[in-house]
Amino acid sequence: MAVLASEATGGSTWAVRVASVLALAAAGCGGGHGVGLVCQTSVAGYCVEVGNCPRTWTEAQDTLLVCQQGFNKSVPICGEYRELIAMGIDSGMRYYYDLRTGALVAVVSYGYPGGESCVAGPGAFLVPSCDGSPASLLNCPTN
Repeated sequence: MAVLASEATGGSTWAVRVASVLALAAAGCGGGHGVGLVCQTSVAGYCVEVGNCPRTWTEAQDTLLVCQQGFNKSVPICGEYRELIAMGIDSGMRYYYDLRTGALVAVVSYGYPGGESCVAGPGAFLVPSCDGSPASLLNCPTN
């Protein structure tokens, strides 16, 4: 309700996003199943900013495209999502795609020492816990 009231009265985007994360936490959604994060921008805005962004799971299957962008790992099913990962030594990016529609839903960065941050997505995004989900390395060309 706090989110709707804030939006109806012209409340700030920041306040709406914080209220969304608090609502997720209050509902018990974060209880060991994932982490609720406030997203910095929309997926559409992020993809325009970074340029070549795989916006669907079908595009994410284009190995040449995703390998050129530094992606190197894929999780076929992670709760309600499919996950594409660009993993570095101490940081990386995770792209989450809706399991049903294939649309890019959120982009989460992670790393040392900052932890996780929702770079793009809805106002608030509950990062799924994908521990135990089988992951596969992408067969990226070496040239």
